Amino acid sequence: LQNLEQACNRWLIDQFKGALTLVTAQQTFCGDDFRTAKMSVIWQQLNVHLNERKRKKYGPFLEEMLTPQEPLVADGSCQVCHRDDVQIRPAKKDQNITSICVFCEQLLELGSQLPRCKYIVHSSSGADAIAKISIFPDMLDQKSNGFYFYDKWPNPAASRMVYRINEKNSHAIDHPNLAELQVSLYARRQNELQTDKSVSSGIANFEELAQQATGKAMIAVLRMDVDNLGAIFQKGIHDQKRTFTRLAALSRQFSLFFKSYLDVLLQGQEVPEEIPLTDMSGKNPRLNGRNAAVVYSGGDDLFLIGAWDEIAEISIDIHHCFTAFSGNNKDVTLSGGFIFQRHDFPLYKLADLAHAAEKAAKDNGKNRLALFYDPGLEEIRYGQQNRLIQTVPWKDMEKTVLEPLKKFLAFGAITVRAGHRFFDFKDINKSDLGRLYQIMRLWEKEGVMYLPAMAYILGRTEKLRHSEIGLKLMKAEYIANLRNSILWLNLLSRSNITKQEEKA
Repeated sequence: LQNLEQACNRWLIDQFKGALTLVTAQQTFCGDDFRTAKMSVIWQQLNVHLNERKRKKYGPFLEEMLTPQEPLVADGSCQVCHRDDVQIRPAKKDQNITSICVFCEQLLELGSQLPRCKYIVHSSSGADAIAKISIFPDMLDQKSNGFYFYDKWPNPAASRMVYRINEKNSHAIDHPNLAELQVSLYARRQNELQTDKSVSSGIANFEELAQQATGKAMIAVLRMDVDNLGAIFQKGIHDQKRTFTRLAALSRQFSLFFKSYLDVLLQGQEVPEEIPLTDMSGKNPRLNGRNAAVVYSGGDDLFLIGAWDEIAEISIDIHHCFTAFSGNNKDVTLSGGFIFQRHDFPLYKLADLAHAAEKAAKDNGKNRLALFYDPGLEEIRYGQQNRLIQTVPWKDMEKTVLEPLKKFLAFGAITVRAGHRFFDFKDINKSDLGRLYQIMRLWEKEGVMYLPAMAYILGRTEKLRHSEIGLKLMKAEYIANLRNSILWLNLLSRSNITKQEEKA
C-alpha cells in the first residue's frame, strides 16, 4: 500500500506540482471485529490516522516542491488550469483556446465524448476509442497505462479491466475482469435544443444553455451535499449493528441517488406522476427534460450547470425527491448554493462562488438553500441588526419564495417572441416591477423599507392593489422576505430581444 501511494504521488507531483495528492491510512483489526460494535471505534481510529497523514502529505516530496522553478511559459499560461510550468499549445478542437497544456486538452476531448461513453477499458492501446486519458504507470503492468473510452463493445481481449457504464439491460459479456460502473452523465445536447435534427449532437455549451433560459440569458451553478454525513455514518446505525456491511449499504444508497436517480430527475420522462416537478417557466420538464449538464454527482454531493431558471427549479425538485428517498428522515438533509452569471464567466470562479453559497447555507443552520446568493451582501449590517440572511430553509421555500412568485406570475404569461421566452406582464406595468426591485435592493443595502414608494406602485395598479399579494406589500415584515421571489420574477421578465428583432 505504501509503495502504491508513493507511485501515485510521484505521478501526481510530476503532473500537478502538489495541487493534487493521494493520502492513505491503515488501521489493523481482527476478523471477529467484523461482528461487533468495535467497528465504530476502528473507524474513528482510521480517521485519526488519516488526519495525521494529511498534515504530512507532502513528506518525501517537500524539498523538491519548495525548490524555486522558472516558469516554462514566460508570457502566458494554460487557459484552463492557469499553470505556467507546463508546455502549452493551441487547442486542436477549440479555436477559442489558444494556449492549453497536454493534460487539459485530454480532458477537453474526454469531456466532449464522455456522455456517450458505454465502456472504459484499461489497456496499453485502444483501436476505435472515442477518447483516451493517460494515467501513471501501472505497478504490475508497465504497458497498461491508459484508459480508453468506447461507445460500443470493443472486445478488449488483452485489457486489464473493463468498466460497463450505466447498463440497464445486463447481458453476458465474455471478459474475466468486468465491473459495472454507475455514473451521472446527463448533459443537454445541441440537437435537443432545436427541432432541426441535422444540428450537431455534441454537448450544448454554456452560451447555448443560457439562451434556453426564460427571460435573462444567464447560466447558473448549483452545488449541494448531504449535511452531517460523518454523524450519519457514526450515529445513524445503532452501535450493535454498525457493521461494514451496513455502512457499505448506507454508502451505496447515497451513491444510488446521486449517480442514478439524479439523471432520471433531469431527464423527466421516467419521473413518477406522483412526484411534482417545479415548472415556473412553463417548459414542461416531465416531457422535455432540463437544459442542464452534470459536472459531477456522486457519493453525497453534486455540481450542476445550466439555464438559470431550470437550475433554480431543479434544486427544489432534488430536495423534494431526496427527502422522499431518505424516508423523510429529519436527520438526513441537504444544503445547497445557487449562483447565476453570464455564460462567459469563468467556471472555476462560479464553482468557488457556489461553494461559498453552499457554505453560507450550512453556516446558517443547514437543511437550506442559498438562492441567488450574493457574496457582497454577507458583510452588510444595519446598526445593531443581524447580518442579512440570504439562505432559505427548505421548509419555508414554498411559502416565502414559490407562493409569492406564483401570485406575481398570475398578472401575466410566458410569451415567445422572436425565438425568445420571457414573462410578459398584462395587468402590471413592467416599470413598476423595476421600482419594486429597487425597493428590495435598497432594503438589502440600507436596511430601510421605503413604504411611500411601495404605496406609489400600488396606487398605479388597481388589480395589484386589491390582490391578495398587494394587500401584504405594505407590510415591511412581508416584503423583507420577498428578495428571492422578486429577483426570480425580474430575471424571468427580462427580454433578450434586440431592437432589430422587435421591429421584424
